[in-house]
Amino acid sequence: MHWHVAAPGGARWRLECRFPPVTYVRNSYDRRAWMNKITVRGEGDQAGRLPLNVGECHLWKTGGDGPVGIGLTRPGETAADGTSDPNDPAAAGFL
Repeated sequence: MHWHVAAPGGARWRLECRFPPVTYVRNSYDRRAWMNKITVRGEGDQAGRLPLNVGECHLWKTGGDGPVGIGLTRPGETAADGTSDPNDPAAAGFL
């Protein structure tokens, strides 16, 4: 599932995405690590990918000018939300 944060005014933000636990290779010695959450901090527009096609993301505006928005896409579906209030996060997801 792909995510994209839009911050047209260059606002700072924090994105937290949760999804069912997945196994991944952390390094050549630790080949079975678990994760079920990704947290990203940024400023302005940014995009990334989650390891599964299910999950939900919350986006908080942490400073700067303008609103912030989150968009999630998976084959055939899109979910999006936005906020300009630092105390009211935007949320989007698929279960």
